[in-house]
Amino acid sequence: MIPKDADFFLIIIDRKRYQVRKTPIADHRARALHGSACRVYEAWLVNHDATRPKDTDITDLEKAKRVAIKEVWRDEHREPERKIYDRVMKAIKDIEKRSPAELKLPSGEKAENYFVNISSDEEVTILNYGPDDTARIMAGRELPEGTCWIKTDLIVQTGTNDRSGALDCPSAQNSEAVLGRKKLLQTATIKPVVPISPISPEIHHRVHYRTVTDNIGEPLHHIERLDVAFKALADVVQACKMMCVAGFNRRDLSPGNIIVDKKEGRGRLSDLEFAKEHMRDEDGHHARTGTPDFMAIELIIGEYQFRDLEDISVLTISSQNRIIPLRHNAGHDLESILWIAIFLLYNSLVIDDDTSGERSVRDALFAQACQQRTHREQLFDADPLRRATVF
Repeated sequence: MIPKDADFFLIIIDRKRYQVRKTPIADHRARALHGSACRVYEAWLVNHDATRPKDTDITDLEKAKRVAIKEVWRDEHREPERKIYDRVMKAIKDIEKRSPAELKLPSGEKAENYFVNISSDEEVTILNYGPDDTARIMAGRELPEGTCWIKTDLIVQTGTNDRSGALDCPSAQNSEAVLGRKKLLQTATIKPVVPISPISPEIHHRVHYRTVTDNIGEPLHHIERLDVAFKALADVVQACKMMCVAGFNRRDLSPGNIIVDKKEGRGRLSDLEFAKEHMRDEDGHHARTGTPDFMAIELIIGEYQFRDLEDISVLTISSQNRIIPLRHNAGHDLESILWIAIFLLYNSLVIDDDTSGERSVRDALFAQACQQRTHREQLFDADPLRRATVF
């Protein structure tokens, strides 16, 4: 048994035993009472058969497979991320086999290289208790006597502090955040297309869920070099393009779900739990999903803002005063990538010897990173000649 004050703990996922470092790689603690409380840990696969005794585990971690384990409290009504990932990758790989030219992959590349690959998953259960979920906790059911509580290190992390999006932070980076695009949300008129069922509970119960991924890296907002960060963004554009060709939309892009694999020098798209098939209405397509600071403008407002005026079908529907349902599309994913790129510029301090007038103009627009929404508005409301000078 690992000592009480040890830096590691053991867990079993899909009948395999992993040794997990207590200090998280990333900690996206819940921003709200019913948040997902996502944390990611570095781990090693020490035994392929968890039924075997612990003295058969691999003790030299250099010889064990290094993985990342994500813990999250998943909405009980949402499909497990592993199933969504498998469905997306199957659709992409079918095209890769049948007609690889459609994916426009660089020579020698494989589609899976652009994604964080999930190898195992499992819903957490407690012995003599059942599934670890909020339904039992909120009902007041006591955990079995002797249940082990693992206290992880929430202060010192292997990466940069990820608590952006908390109530006292002016920047909200995740889909649970409440302050993203604050001014726009206050001034815009949100027009939900599909009404919420009156029998649906306001707070859904959540299930403790773990996934194991084969790729470990840093989230994009931890990367200090802009050339590395923008190369990773280019890789993510390729990933989104392949998803689009396969009929899927990503629907929730932020720096936190773009992983930079430093060993391979590439960006990988992760966290596909919000991905949907483009033409399936029953998949909840009209629900407003995304990270507020990086969400497409149309999704925030709740209606189309950019339509082809020569589109006869659109004109016909408009003339009949019918509502055109807003459908998340590939353009919205690309717009999110644009906002991420601008976010990186706002939050980067470039050190060089440029003292020209043009540099001072750029500094004025991209300063004060913690007030990014205000400066974003200034950037796009600036005089056209001044904006042309910057770009």
